[in-house]
Amino acid sequence: LLKLNPTNALEADIAREYVSNLDNELILKHRELNVIKEILKSGAKYPMVKLKDYLILNENKIKPNKAPDVNYKVLGVSNEIGIFLNEKLQAEETNQSYFVVAKNEFCYNPYRINVGSIGLNTFDYDHQIISGAYVVFATKEEELSSKYLEALFDSKGFLAYVNDKANGAVRMNMKFEDMEAWEIPLPSLDEQNTIVAQIEKQKAVIEGVNLVLKNNEFNLSELNYPFQPLTAICENWDGKRRPISENERIKGDIPYYGATGIIDYIQDFIINDDILLVSEDGANLKARVYPIAFSVSGKSWINNHAHILKFDDYFKQKFVEYYLNSISLESYLTGATMPKLNQANLNKITIPLPDPDALKEIVNELDAKMNVLNGLRKMKDESKKKINQILADVWGVEFVEPENILVEDEQEN
Repeated sequence: LLKLNPTNALEADIAREYVSNLDNELILKHRELNVIKEILKSGAKYPMVKLKDYLILNENKIKPNKAPDVNYKVLGVSNEIGIFLNEKLQAEETNQSYFVVAKNEFCYNPYRINVGSIGLNTFDYDHQIISGAYVVFATKEEELSSKYLEALFDSKGFLAYVNDKANGAVRMNMKFEDMEAWEIPLPSLDEQNTIVAQIEKQKAVIEGVNLVLKNNEFNLSELNYPFQPLTAICENWDGKRRPISENERIKGDIPYYGATGIIDYIQDFIINDDILLVSEDGANLKARVYPIAFSVSGKSWINNHAHILKFDDYFKQKFVEYYLNSISLESYLTGATMPKLNQANLNKITIPLPDPDALKEIVNELDAKMNVLNGLRKMKDESKKKINQILADVWGVEFVEPENILVEDEQEN
């Protein structure tokens, strides 16, 4: 029964016949038999179990200011990188209580877990602690691998469970009892380790690509060429958008471009030409999650939150695109609540424009480099899909292409 593969029809039939003839009291007495019975009844790939029997709550709290001579290592949680070392916070200077955190323990903020504020601690410092506002727990490693559970926390199944718990509440509050009540698929420990190894292989690809991309950002701010006003080398076509017809709206075969790329909601304007779009969205210009500027060809459905620039030369357009995407435009933003790059400030931007021969050479080099980087981004996307496929298989659900959802990275003490 321990080696049972429920997806094998013959094995499942034999096991079902055997378990169905066992005395119910025996099944209730032995949790493993009851789990196997539930698997056979549901047809699931792995048994579904509640975390309650597999977690250990950390209740070891201290007050660092009671021992100020100790060199405490204060941890925090980022929804982007997980547990991090917060070297800016001196815990002994406060009267707060902190948890003493061990390696391979989870820490999460019960009020922000819905935006990814949970992480597995891989640090092994002496006297490492985290704010008492967190919930800290470990897994019973002989039954549930902490790395396997960490992988499940990245799955859609966990986000759905967290959101369900928050439904209707004024404020998110994921108590430890809620964590214990979560049901997960539980393979054997060997299978858990195999799944983790498959996921970590893909994560290694993603981390490698991220490192290459980070170290290969375009930096054109130090180019030594005469600066020219942006208005002198292109036309502003913001006023040339024409209303989209009802027939075009219904037909839906015109690509739609907003301030952050191709998206799919309805706006009212069309341009039929080769153009450069420049975002006016201040949040995007600060976060740099999406390109600030990008080229568009042919008939396009344009959002009214992107400026439209028309150039008489391909190389000028591409150079300006690369240049704007490599510099900060925050000084050109107006508005405190919802900062924007308005028309007047767009006109103040100057460009260090090379002569035609140098311009062509620079753009060709940048295009070649961009092709390589785009290939790496595609590799990264494929690895993300493979991770989602692995997790979908674990849950026994159909794999669905992940949506691009932007959640700003926040670090917490």
